[in-house]
Amino acid sequence: MSSPPNNSGAPFTPRKEFLRDQLVTRSAFALLAISGANCVRVYSFTPQTVQVLRRVLEQYAPILSLREDAAQNLCEFALDRKPWGNPKSVPTEKLLVDIIAAIYQCGYTYLSTIDYGREADDRLAMAFSKPDFSIPSASRSATPLPPPSMSPRIDGSRSSLGERPKPKRVPFAISFSSVTVMRVIAPPLHLTPAILQAVRGSWPRGVVSEKGVGGNSYEFKLKGYGCKWHTRP
Repeated sequence: MSSPPNNSGAPFTPRKEFLRDQLVTRSAFALLAISGANCVRVYSFTPQTVQVLRRVLEQYAPILSLREDAAQNLCEFALDRKPWGNPKSVPTEKLLVDIIAAIYQCGYTYLSTIDYGREADDRLAMAFSKPDFSIPSASRSATPLPPPSMSPRIDGSRSSLGERPKPKRVPFAISFSSVTVMRVIAPPLHLTPAILQAVRGSWPRGVVSEKGVGGNSYEFKLKGYGCKWHTRP
């Protein structure tokens, strides 16, 4: 069955929900490498992210040297202390969480650890991604869509009507420094009581003792030993 002809002479305009979005979501990828005893090496992060990371590192220890390679989009920091020489220490674990939190703050998302291309002294390499919204060249000549109506958020920023604000991601760590010691590193303040209570109730044999270690970190001495996994031949 054919549709009736349009005799008004006006061009046909499809409804908004049938218009293709001309904005294509792309991803920019970056790499963070923990190297040697005191080096942090970053690849393909934005200059703003590198500056944020530099401030985080300077709060931990003075920076002895800075190596940059603009052609490779590389920046390497050498610290005046050796955090990676004792990776199970509380300050080192807290520093690593602070680094990841700074990267999250700049809009990146953690993907996974990666082994490809690691140098001999690299201890850990992590890949991150960040959305990159751009208009493909083929559609630049097309008629642009009207911008969506915006509504103010509680924090003063604006979002499209009907769009839920994205929750702020705050990383923290659960660390097993030995078979009977578990740490909670830098939990979000508003969730700290719930996280600590979950830790206390999760160990079937109970918790012998607990204490605060450093700033906003906690250590639990567990009763007994960890679970042993048995496999049948």
